[in-house]
Amino acid sequence: MDAVTPQTPGHTVTGITLLQGEDRVRKLKTSRWRPLDFLLGTRRGQVLSLFALFLILLFSGAGAWHATGGYPDMYDDSFSHSLWFSWGMFFDPGTQMGFPAGSDVKFKVLAVIFSILGFTYNLLILGIIVEGARVALDTLHKQRNRLVCNGHSLVLGWSEKTLFLLKEMAAASRNRGVRNKIVILAEEDEMVMWNEIRRHFPKASERKHYICRRGCPYECDDLMKASAASAHDIVVLGSMGRAREADLDAVRTVVALAALTEQPSGNIIAEVRSPESAAVIRSILDGAEGMIARDPVNRVLSIMANDPIVGDIYLSVLSFVHGEEFYCKSLEDMAPEVASCKTFGQVGRALRHGICVGVDPPNGSAIMVPSDDYIISSQDRLVVLAHSENDLKSQGTKAWSVRGGDSFDDADSNVVKTRVTRRGTGQQPLVIIGWSTDMADRLLMLDQYTPRGTEVHHLCEKSIREREERLEASLAGTTFMNIQLVHHAGSTTSLRKLAKLPLAQASAVLVLADERWQGKGTASDSAAEKDSASLACVVTLKQLCKGEYQQYLHCKSEARIICEVLDPRTQRVLSKGGQLSEAASFFFSTALETGIFAMASSEPVIFNTVLLLLEDNDRGDIMAKPVEEYVKFEDPSRDCDIDGPEGFWTLWNAVREKDEVLMGWHLSASNETVLNPDKTSPTGLQPGDQVIVASKGMQF
Repeated sequence: MDAVTPQTPGHTVTGITLLQGEDRVRKLKTSRWRPLDFLLGTRRGQVLSLFALFLILLFSGAGAWHATGGYPDMYDDSFSHSLWFSWGMFFDPGTQMGFPAGSDVKFKVLAVIFSILGFTYNLLILGIIVEGARVALDTLHKQRNRLVCNGHSLVLGWSEKTLFLLKEMAAASRNRGVRNKIVILAEEDEMVMWNEIRRHFPKASERKHYICRRGCPYECDDLMKASAASAHDIVVLGSMGRAREADLDAVRTVVALAALTEQPSGNIIAEVRSPESAAVIRSILDGAEGMIARDPVNRVLSIMANDPIVGDIYLSVLSFVHGEEFYCKSLEDMAPEVASCKTFGQVGRALRHGICVGVDPPNGSAIMVPSDDYIISSQDRLVVLAHSENDLKSQGTKAWSVRGGDSFDDADSNVVKTRVTRRGTGQQPLVIIGWSTDMADRLLMLDQYTPRGTEVHHLCEKSIREREERLEASLAGTTFMNIQLVHHAGSTTSLRKLAKLPLAQASAVLVLADERWQGKGTASDSAAEKDSASLACVVTLKQLCKGEYQQYLHCKSEARIICEVLDPRTQRVLSKGGQLSEAASFFFSTALETGIFAMASSEPVIFNTVLLLLEDNDRGDIMAKPVEEYVKFEDPSRDCDIDGPEGFWTLWNAVREKDEVLMGWHLSASNETVLNPDKTSPTGLQPGDQVIVASKGMQF
């Protein structure tokens, strides 16, 4: 073996550089305090400086009094008397009032000067004491302050979805007949969060159950201070930005929850954007679920584009704020008349203020629309469509005021306004305007619900080549089975570009939040900017469809315009009514996501039920069918036997004969969709109206 030749430090041996001066002993320099830096820049030096100043002033006062020769019958010029006089004048300015008014001026001047100096010094010392006490109290407040709550809802993170989520969670609590506290833990300033809450909830009664706390959602100490272990449900909101970073933030928060000394016992729902992240969250903590809320949102949007009635039904049942919802209750939780029922058919006829559409057995395999003779056991739970839980417990007058009389509730909350356009006999195209961040996923969802051979005309400002490259990368070889994509390039607010789209032939126009308007400011500012661009596009489209620009579009269009809205401020503007709110059917995608979060955290069984109803499968569906399939109208100008006090039950029996469950109907004359209708009032159905039914066979 060859001998190893020593190398000089600094030389390179097979890519390794040796350090130079390895045998040199260095003498380290010493840093020293400068007097002023020590006296003024450290707490110890400041105390010493103040004490030295006190001694200087005290002995200066004693020397000055000694120089005056003293005052007869009070203080002489001895050292002890002079020092005592200086001390009294320095710390008690009232001592100067012991001199008679006719005393010599030199005594008065000396007393005034030292009283002012002493008063100033005492204020300085008092300020230091107060400041020290305040700092100590603030430190103790930060270390010891915690929120003691039990059974509350905990929201981790702040984004443009938070306000929607708060409203949904509050409505869900009211519908369950409870008033849980809702705690928000985020890195935003508490005052900023409260100001947003005040603007979104103008009534004090609407925001009295909210508690804002500033803290880091992935810090164990902050989670413990928010009583995360005793929360009824925890929702982890994803951050804005790229999907990977947002999912990693959610995973980090779940890891912090798992690291708590006392792990949470409630439901944990974390917003993620990929199935892989959802699997990671489930493996970290028992009871935690990663939910991709965009998937059901995109499904609802696709259904709205193809079947407006059913699409609006899903919008209603996926929100606790408006309309009807699904509940999962046992017989003993129902009214006495219902609790005594033995079969599914008996329950359906005994319910006055709800519609039973399925049964959830204890084995977890829910059965939708079973036969009337299906035996219900004491362990079974019923899937019921109702306005609130109080309606299920009450068999008297329908309790429309059960939600506390908030501004978003009224007596017609089971009525959904649905804009339905008359479809032509041939294949009608769809129009999409804008490019969203999950465009490929939305097109795939649209492909599932759209008839084969439908042309989808897509307008956005991205070049056609860039669009094709991004779609190819996202789809990973997946091809569209039903839709044929036709690209158009141009501004989404340009009148000329919009007029070139087949608006006259289209059945629906989807205006999406364009990622081009992704601002550099906060998430709220970015959402507002996207909404502004979408509203500008909607107004231009509405004018084109009305025929106001005959030079561009020579005929009117009856296409249904569906506009995606993100920001809570835009929703507040649209809720006030006016011409803008009538220009389109507004799709509040972020609000719908939060409704899905609230449903998943409060009723997981119902969430799974609705999610599988949304899927395009052969296990059943919610459908809108012509009323003529169930009843025959002898006189087309009048109602038949379904008009009257027993009209609902007549239609109910006709629907049950086809192994379906009646959920409501759509009145074409008023464009109103009624869910869970009053069972004692006339139906008002006419030829051409639609019946909303749940079909048989949905088992999962």
